[in-house]
This record gives sequence, C-alpha cells and structure tokens, in this order.
Amino acid sequence: MFAISCTSDSQVIDERVNIPSTSPIIEKDQNYIDEQIAAHQYNWGHVIPYTIDFDFEFVEVGVYALNATVIPDEGSYIISNTASDKFRGKLAIIMDNENITLVDDLREIPPSGKIFEPFEQENTRAITERTICAQKIKLNTTKDFQFDGLVQFTIEPKCTFEKNHFTINQKNGILSVVKKG
Repeated sequence: MFAISCTSDSQVIDERVNIPSTSPIIEKDQNYIDEQIAAHQYNWGHVIPYTIDFDFEFVEVGVYALNATVIPDEGSYIISNTASDKFRGKLAIIMDNENITLVDDLREIPPSGKIFEPFEQENTRAITERTICAQKIKLNTTKDFQFDGLVQFTIEPKCTFEKNHFTINQKNGILSVVKKG
C-alpha cells in the first residue's frame, strides 16, 4: 500500500471512467440527475471524489507544459508533491520516453496550501482546490511518437491510491494528450 496514513481497510482503485469536466446547464429532471450521478461513479458504486483533465501549453519552441488539472471534491484533498518525504502517495506525474526530456520540477498553480493532516496529526501541503499540475517537457525529436504516462496520488480522506493514465502523441508535428479511460 502506498499511503501510510490510511486505515487498514483501504483499497487500491485502478479502474477509471471518463467524467466530464463540465456539465451542460439544462433544466434538471429526475432522469438527468440519475444520469449525472451514474456518470460520477465507479462501476461498483463508489463516487469518484475528484476530476482530472489533461492538456498541453506551449512554453517555447520545442518545450511544452503537460498540464494535469485536478479538482478534488469538497472535503477531499491530495497530498502535494511538495510535501515532506514522510508522506507516501504524493501527487506525481510519471512519464519516461526517449522522445522527451523532463524540464524543471512539477509545478502547482496555484501553489498548494497547508492543511492539518489528521492521519499523521501534522500540518502539510495539500491540494484542496482546482490546481494545474504542470510538468515541462522538451521534445527530443520532430518524428512521430506515442507513449503512455500516468498521474498518481492518494485521495484523502477516502484513502485510495489513484492512477490516471494518459497517452502523449506527436503526429505530423502536432503534440496531443488524451486521457485514457
């Protein structure tokens, strides 16, 4: 188990569903509400306490920022990648491919704030609101390529280790990222 601050009945969750980052504004009848609730649940009925989306931002020629935008639900939080090494299950973007080089450290926009972490009984840095986690990458080639990566973290207080997979693709000089469901 990756999260040492959790209770013993924690579970690892690997299956994902696509969750829209925004919902259309329409008059909400009971069928619509039921559909939205179903779309925001795992296959076995557990609500996903966050949303995550991916995109690229141009930085300079040959350098881009992979942005993972995470939004914890109210009452949920994610231990920041800047928290002390004491915490396991901190947010991390993992990607390794010969076609890119990671540039600089992972950045949080806005920077995570300090919260009291009840499991460890201490203050630490955590993501509690909409945050862009940006990792700069330098392209090492202009050729077409594709590879997979992931964003992983423990969502608290649910205490589940989450893995959010994505695919980076460069085709005909166009760089894209797609969330895998």
